[in-house]
Amino acid sequence: RLRPLGLNGHKLVSDLLNDQKATALEREQTLVLLSGDGTVAWVLGRRMAHEFRITETTRYVAKLTLTT
Repeated sequence: RLRPLGLNGHKLVSDLLNDQKATALEREQTLVLLSGDGTVAWVLGRRMAHEFRITETTRYVAKLTLTT
């Protein structure tokens, strides 16, 4: 579950992928970034969680590079 940036309420990752009409292959290849406590922070390439947005009070950011 995550609270997508810009939306009220929470959504299951599966519902998010359904709403975006992801194919079975896209679903299988979708990566999900979790915080240290297991909270969904970002469904890569699709939606970020509201709690992990960058604001004027943000002190630290991480740059992630995906390699294959």
